[in-house]
Amino acid sequence: MEVMHSFDRYGPDNTRYVIDDNNDFISKYISVKDVDETIQDLLYEYTNIDIRLYYPKLVDFFHEASSSECEVVYLLKLPKDVISLKKGKLLTSQQFKTEDKYGRAIRKTAKSI
Repeated sequence: MEVMHSFDRYGPDNTRYVIDDNNDFISKYISVKDVDETIQDLLYEYTNIDIRLYYPKLVDFFHEASSSECEVVYLLKLPKDVISLKKGKLLTSQQFKTEDKYGRAIRKTAKSI
Protein backbone atom coordinates (compact mmCIF):
# COMPACT_ATOMS: atom_id res chain seq x y z
CA MET A 1 0.00 0.00 0.00
CA GLU A 2 1.33 3.44 -0.91
CA VAL A 3 -0.10 6.36 1.06
CA MET A 4 -0.10 9.63 -0.86
CA HIS A 5 0.37 13.00 0.85
CA SER A 6 -2.83 15.02 0.69
CA PHE A 7 -5.58 16.28 2.96
CA ASP A 8 -7.38 12.94 3.36
CA ARG A 9 -4.34 10.68 3.14
CA TYR A 10 -6.36 7.49 3.75
CA GLY A 11 -9.30 8.35 1.51
CA PRO A 12 -10.16 5.88 -1.28
CA ASP A 13 -8.25 7.86 -3.91
CA ASN A 14 -5.16 8.54 -1.81
CA THR A 15 -4.08 4.99 -1.08
CA ARG A 16 -2.75 2.74 -3.84
CA TYR A 17 -2.17 -1.02 -3.80
CA VAL A 18 0.23 -3.25 -5.72
CA ILE A 19 -1.96 -5.37 -7.97
CA ASP A 20 -0.97 -8.19 -10.32
CA ASP A 21 -1.98 -8.43 -13.99
CA ASN A 22 -5.25 -10.18 -13.01
CA ASN A 23 -6.26 -7.23 -10.78
CA ASP A 24 -5.68 -9.25 -7.60
CA PHE A 25 -3.44 -8.45 -4.64
CA ILE A 26 0.02 -9.92 -5.11
CA SER A 27 0.43 -13.29 -3.40
CA LYS A 28 2.73 -16.27 -3.03
CA TYR A 29 2.59 -19.69 -1.40
CA ILE A 30 4.95 -20.34 1.51
CA SER A 31 6.56 -23.73 1.07
CA VAL A 32 10.28 -24.46 1.46
CA LYS A 33 11.46 -20.95 2.37
CA ASP A 34 10.59 -19.23 5.63
CA VAL A 35 8.09 -16.36 5.87
CA ASP A 36 10.68 -13.57 5.57
CA GLU A 37 12.32 -15.09 2.49
CA THR A 38 8.95 -15.67 0.83
CA ILE A 39 7.78 -12.11 1.51
CA GLN A 40 11.07 -10.72 0.21
CA ASP A 41 10.86 -12.87 -2.95
CA LEU A 42 7.32 -11.62 -3.58
CA LEU A 43 8.28 -7.98 -3.04
CA TYR A 44 11.37 -8.24 -5.27
CA GLU A 45 9.27 -9.90 -7.97
CA TYR A 46 6.98 -6.85 -8.13
CA THR A 47 8.86 -3.95 -6.49
CA ASN A 48 12.13 -2.47 -5.27
CA ILE A 49 11.17 -2.85 -1.58
CA ASP A 50 13.56 -4.54 0.85
CA ILE A 51 11.99 -5.88 4.06
CA ARG A 52 15.08 -4.84 6.02
CA LEU A 53 13.85 -1.25 5.55
CA TYR A 54 10.06 -1.70 5.43
CA TYR A 55 8.63 -4.82 7.05
CA PRO A 56 5.03 -5.86 6.30
CA LYS A 57 2.64 -6.26 9.22
CA LEU A 58 0.46 -9.34 9.59
CA VAL A 59 -3.10 -8.02 9.57
CA ASP A 60 -5.36 -11.06 9.10
CA PHE A 61 -5.56 -14.83 8.82
CA PHE A 62 -8.19 -16.88 6.97
CA HIS A 63 -8.94 -20.61 7.06
CA GLU A 64 -11.91 -22.47 5.67
CA ALA A 65 -12.92 -25.51 7.70
CA SER A 66 -12.77 -27.95 4.79
CA SER A 67 -9.49 -26.64 3.36
CA SER A 68 -5.93 -27.77 4.01
CA GLU A 69 -4.67 -24.26 3.22
CA CYS A 70 -4.59 -21.05 5.24
CA GLU A 71 -4.28 -17.52 3.95
CA VAL A 72 -2.26 -14.89 5.78
CA VAL A 73 -2.62 -11.22 4.86
CA TYR A 74 0.32 -8.86 5.29
CA LEU A 75 0.11 -5.11 4.78
CA LEU A 76 3.02 -2.81 4.05
CA LYS A 77 2.41 0.94 4.25
CA LEU A 78 4.78 3.20 2.38
CA PRO A 79 5.00 6.93 1.83
CA LYS A 80 4.33 8.22 -1.68
CA ASP A 81 7.08 7.74 -4.29
CA VAL A 82 9.09 5.17 -2.31
CA ILE A 83 7.90 2.22 -4.38
CA SER A 84 9.06 1.40 -7.90
CA LEU A 85 7.27 -1.41 -9.74
CA LYS A 86 8.98 -4.11 -11.79
CA LYS A 87 5.61 -5.57 -12.81
CA GLY A 88 1.98 -5.26 -11.85
CA LYS A 89 0.39 -1.89 -11.20
CA LEU A 90 -0.48 0.59 -8.46
CA LEU A 91 -4.24 1.13 -8.26
CA THR A 92 -6.62 2.85 -5.86
CA SER A 93 -9.47 0.84 -4.34
CA GLN A 94 -11.79 2.58 -6.82
CA GLN A 95 -9.88 1.06 -9.77
CA PHE A 96 -10.27 -2.64 -8.93
CA LYS A 97 -12.67 -4.92 -7.06
CA THR A 98 -11.57 -6.10 -3.63
CA GLU A 99 -13.00 -9.10 -1.81
CA ASP A 100 -14.79 -8.06 1.41
CA LYS A 101 -12.37 -10.01 3.62
CA TYR A 102 -9.42 -7.95 2.31
CA GLY A 103 -11.32 -4.70 2.71
CA ARG A 104 -12.01 -5.54 6.36
CA ALA A 105 -8.32 -6.40 6.92
CA ILE A 106 -7.23 -3.07 5.43
CA ARG A 107 -9.82 -0.98 7.30
CA LYS A 108 -8.94 -2.40 10.71
CA THR A 109 -5.22 -1.49 10.48
CA ALA A 110 -3.74 1.57 12.14
CA LYS A 111 -3.63 4.68 9.96
CA SER A 112 -0.02 5.70 10.58
CA ILE A 113 2.98 4.81 8.43
